[in-house]
Amino acid sequence: MEFIISSHVKRELYFIIQEVAQNTLKHAFANLLTIKLSWENGLQVIIQDDGQGLLPLGMGKGFGLASIQNRAHAIGAQMSMHNTTPGLIVILEYQQLQ
Repeated sequence: MEFIISSHVKRELYFIIQEVAQNTLKHAFANLLTIKLSWENGLQVIIQDDGQGLLPLGMGKGFGLASIQNRAHAIGAQMSMHNTTPGLIVILEYQQLQ
């Protein structure tokens, strides 16, 4: 199945994935980072690591998480983040394929 995504949305998706991966490399103390893409019923991106997970609210000093959430919201994507044992999983879903 072929799908078309505007260049603006592709760019925002790229920056979201890049920011999550960069945060993992800088802060998570992870040994493994996995990025999975699926486009059966829209686009789904699953990013998972085996690091320390999200810090308690207010512990982080940067704007990475807010930037990721703002980018997802701006393109109409749904995003969720959950601590796992060990690590973090980020799920990004974009249904507005053209």
